Amino acid sequence: MSEVILHTEKLIIRQADEMLLPLILDFLNRNKLFFQKWEPLRKESFYSSEVQLQNLKALRNDDSQYRFYLFTQNEPDTIVGEIGLSNIVKGVYLNCTISYKLDQSMTGRGIMSEALREIEVFVFETLKLHRIEANIIPTNLKSLKLIRKLGFREEGLSKQLLKINGIWEDHLRFAKLNPKNI
Repeated sequence: MSEVILHTEKLIIRQADEMLLPLILDFLNRNKLFFQKWEPLRKESFYSSEVQLQNLKALRNDDSQYRFYLFTQNEPDTIVGEIGLSNIVKGVYLNCTISYKLDQSMTGRGIMSEALREIEVFVFETLKLHRIEANIIPTNLKSLKLIRKLGFREEGLSKQLLKINGIWEDHLRFAKLNPKNI
């Protein structure tokens, strides 16, 4: 599949590629402390061009995951968010896991809900998957509010699912089904 670029009223959503490396580094470094509470512990090398370039190259030929970066229509040279699709499985499962993060200066503006709605269309219509799953730490109230607003249904609690900021954290599991397959 060629590079994916999606457009919404406020956003340009671009599939990760190596040309975005300086903008990705800027985004990650600008938000390092803000994201820390919700991510795995990161070595300082994670924020280097070498590691990020290696990650981008690994994505290039991996059809089990996608990464997208969000830009506002007004500032197309500054990354304001990231959405990941991982664990993409075809066959009888047709499922993926979604993750997302937004620049600390952009929260509360409806940007992520607009982006996730567009990614949902991509997942269901282009990738033709049946389910999107999201796993959220129960104390991440903004993310819980967002995912519920988007129509994801809570399916249960996964105990100590991911090691976040050095601690094995429980996660609430949500899913949304492709409306065309229900």
